[in-house]
Amino acid sequence: MDTEYLKQVLINVLIVVLSIVLIIYAGYHLISGFSEDIETQVAVLDSFDETVSADVYIIRNETVLYSNSTGVINYLVEDGEKVSVGTEVADVYASGSSNVRERIEAIDAQIESLERVTESVKYLSLSDLGNVDSSIRSLLISASKSAKENEFSTAASVAEELLYKMNLRQLLTGEKESYSDEIAALKAERAAAVAELTDISDTVKSTVSAYYFYEIDGYEAAFSFESADSLTFDDAVSMTTAQASALTGREAGKLVLDYKWYVLVPTDAALAECFTVGDSYSIDFSASGASLSMTLERLISSTDRTSDEAFLLFSSSVMPEDFEYTRMQPATITVRSYEGYKLPLSAVRVADYDGVSVEGVYILYGNTVRFRRIEIILSQDGFVLCRRIEEEEEEDDGYYHFPIIGETEAETEEVPAYESIEYLELYDLVITSAKELYDGKIITD
Repeated sequence: MDTEYLKQVLINVLIVVLSIVLIIYAGYHLISGFSEDIETQVAVLDSFDETVSADVYIIRNETVLYSNSTGVINYLVEDGEKVSVGTEVADVYASGSSNVRERIEAIDAQIESLERVTESVKYLSLSDLGNVDSSIRSLLISASKSAKENEFSTAASVAEELLYKMNLRQLLTGEKESYSDEIAALKAERAAAVAELTDISDTVKSTVSAYYFYEIDGYEAAFSFESADSLTFDDAVSMTTAQASALTGREAGKLVLDYKWYVLVPTDAALAECFTVGDSYSIDFSASGASLSMTLERLISSTDRTSDEAFLLFSSSVMPEDFEYTRMQPATITVRSYEGYKLPLSAVRVADYDGVSVEGVYILYGNTVRFRRIEIILSQDGFVLCRRIEEEEEEDDGYYHFPIIGETEAETEEVPAYESIEYLELYDLVITSAKELYDGKIITD
């Protein structure tokens, strides 16, 4: 047998087999490259708020009204109502149990809540139901949290706001036509309770034109309004650590002399540097379920370089109706708001253009992969927020401008390669998951 012949045949067979294997291998990768799974996401605008939570302190220009005698008080004006000099704001009864006063206050609160609902629903429609339901969910969470943390005064305030929202929902959905019958019944009940009080010993009048409030918390002297503009670090510490003064029993409400009021926020020096004096910030007050825009008046730091404590002093000239002015209450402050394209971090790629590393994403343009530049303004929790950059368009005045004879185009500087890359645009189809991407790659099924 010719061994050389057999050897040659064996070599040829091996070459053929190896060629087949290589063809199969190359074909597999070629096919898999064209049919790879690609995940995409439409580029749409989203927003993100950077917030901090803190216990805040209310400062107002307050003066306490006193009666000449102790007794049961019957308020004659609404809580928070604007009154003139000499307005009768409260009667003090020598006879009558404190239980009657408490019953009257509870009735007043119910009447006020139902009247507020009746007025508010005039400016709402069924399309606002989603916002009302969202508020109800948030208040339920807040009430539960306050109760678990034994913050019962805050929980009670939240519960009042929750009842208001639920009553408002009933009117919006048509489950209830009106609360006129309930209000009338409550007023009759109030009149009967007042009739149990006898022997008016004093009638308290407003000493100045101001806003009259029922509640006295004993901190009126500690939180002095006059010192707000020149408030020192030590003053702020004294306020936030003050103990309530003992009540005498003759307090008959208080007058708030100015519509401008302040919020004092304890924080640390590093966080305080994130704020800018003179700018406005949104503050959400949990007790009222209200969000107010307040101006940062001052940043108060310690003169002790070893201390990392600081205070922020915000102000507002808006006195919202039914706002809860509890002296200390939890709040959430929005430090910054961002808007841009929200994309998963996996979509971000870096491409090289003439030695310059360019951050961007790949998009699917028809069946072609294209690279788009991005500017990341925020990176957090596995996603990025990219600035929306709109290309400037040349203005067209509708007329054709003839070239001037002899005019030549000015020489222009060479533009870097990366500056010719288009930015990501609204509704671009961003590729969030794929391998071996490059500009110009063709994708087929």
